[in-house]
Amino acid sequence: MKGIRLRLWLNLVLLGIVLMLLWLALTEPGKKPPLEPQRITALDPAAITRITILRPDQEPLRLAKEDDRWWLKAPFTVQANGNKVKALLEFLKTRSQPPLEAKAHDLKRFGLSEPRARLELNEAVFGFGDSNSLSGERYVLYQDRIYLTIDTTYPHLIAEAPVYASPRLIEAGKPLI
Repeated sequence: MKGIRLRLWLNLVLLGIVLMLLWLALTEPGKKPPLEPQRITALDPAAITRITILRPDQEPLRLAKEDDRWWLKAPFTVQANGNKVKALLEFLKTRSQPPLEAKAHDLKRFGLSEPRARLELNEAVFGFGDSNSLSGERYVLYQDRIYLTIDTTYPHLIAEAPVYASPRLIEAGKPLI
């Protein structure tokens, strides 16, 4: 009788330990929740009136907003492709995990000592470096901070100037002659 009682108590203690370990595994007390991704900048896409794209060994691309329409100003002047401009401005909605301080890291390691491309939105300058080989995300330098963002903007930055020209043969609202 005494042996059965001892085994019963031993089993109850072991069951209690298993339940406590299960609770610890599920709730993970003391573990901090992961930080929510935050936008790189608070710039409003509607407030942007000038866009400049600088790439090594290529002519700069300059776009300007005039009377609510975008124009490609350099290397030639023509009405801009609104979809391409919209894709560039979508970058302002990009989210990133907490940034790294640029001063504390070797920029060459991220391809940011000489960025592959620079995107200037009004006065804000973003440098685009290498992509992370594991995640495919791109390193972006902005205001002495290194961000890791999804790589949707860089392909637009390396496009040739004619891609930014409007595909319309005739400007909207202009009569045929």
